Amino acid sequence: MLNGANALAVEGPQGWEIIQFLEAALTGPGEYALSGLLRGQAGSEADETAPAGAHVAVLNPALIPLPLGGHERAAPLRAAAVAVTRPPWHDGARRKDFVYDGADLRPLAPAHLRARRGAEGVAISWIRRSRTGGDDWAAAEIALGEAFERYRLELLDGDAVIHAAETAEPHFLLTPALESALYGGQAQSLSVRVAQISDRYGPGRAAHRVLPL
Repeated sequence: MLNGANALAVEGPQGWEIIQFLEAALTGPGEYALSGLLRGQAGSEADETAPAGAHVAVLNPALIPLPLGGHERAAPLRAAAVAVTRPPWHDGARRKDFVYDGADLRPLAPAHLRARRGAEGVAISWIRRSRTGGDDWAAAEIALGEAFERYRLELLDGDAVIHAAETAEPHFLLTPALESALYGGQAQSLSVRVAQISDRYGPGRAAHRVLPL
């Protein structure tokens, strides 16, 4: 499993998530109970729990990625599947229209959101994640994987954004003056949402946490 075996694609509320499983037990005709799950694999994000009846695809060497370029993002495309001895326009080909949304370019949600109150205010920090070079354990810092480093931070009150800012570093200082203006004094907790910004994609998936102070 740790070498990529037993992989499934599961369609969740926010798109497809790749999972892997350690064991599969037959529980009925065509039904299996999977255990020992690894979620958010192969560059996907761990999503909400998939609903009953969600589509599942088994990933094996018969499946290969389409060679799509960044310029084809958001463009209407058509894929054709046909025997190797026949041309794509053959009458027996099966065709599927789709739009490439560039999910493989979307920055992953930052991890380890933290907030700590100090003499200068509340220091909010996080750790970025990368789609390239993220497995180099000898590196002092994870690879950036983007043309520049930039994040969008939002402070929330319920679903409403009460403050938004962009920063070129993985931290933000909520000064006492700004905290007082937003919360009327010292807040007991902060609802924080942070997304990394890509020059190729724009804001990526956001991490959202309620951080006690």
